Amino acid sequence: MIRVLWPKIQAQNTVQIRVGYAQLINGNITWNPYQTFDPDINLFVEGCEGQGRSISVEFRGQTGWRLDGYKLDLEPLGEF
Repeated sequence: MIRVLWPKIQAQNTVQIRVGYAQLINGNITWNPYQTFDPDINLFVEGCEGQGRSISVEFRGQTGWRLDGYKLDLEPLGEF
């Protein structure tokens, strides 16, 4: 489970971020809703809770943004 996601983004505008979980690799992904991230205001994204063996992260934005990486605060819930 992801508790917090710290994106390293340079952007002129806001970026939409969502996290998804799947029980099987290449399986159906259950996505959380998009959250608006403003790199001038926000440091991290909360509300990424979910369960699955495979984790997906999606970033969406207008032109003029760059993703340099991200860090996840993970909490293991069981064996893989």
